[in-house]
Amino acid sequence: CDQEKTQSEAEINRMSIDDLLSNPVRTSMYRRSWEERTMDIHNLSRQPDGESLLHQMPDPPVEVTSVTSKPKTEAQKARSRKKWKKLKSKIKAREQQQLEKQQPALILDP
Repeated sequence: CDQEKTQSEAEINRMSIDDLLSNPVRTSMYRRSWEERTMDIHNLSRQPDGESLLHQMPDPPVEVTSVTSKPKTEAQKARSRKKWKKLKSKIKAREQQQLEKQQPALILDP
């Protein structure tokens, strides 16, 4: 029986609204499904003390302690600059390839 119910629910989910509304039984199944979903959302949005989850006050900000790290050496800075230059050149090359693909090929008459 549960398998038939699941199958019929799946069929209802695939049907258009016009098809659903043409059959009173299917219409009631469709509406009941939405009512159940609405109740689930309503129940989940309420806490036991009655306060809505949607209207909670945010937690106060947490104070972040900074972690001190060793300053980078000149060699590390140079490597970092080199990597960024290489990455930027790859990005520019990729953008250029995309532009070339988008532009129509020029045909030269001999």
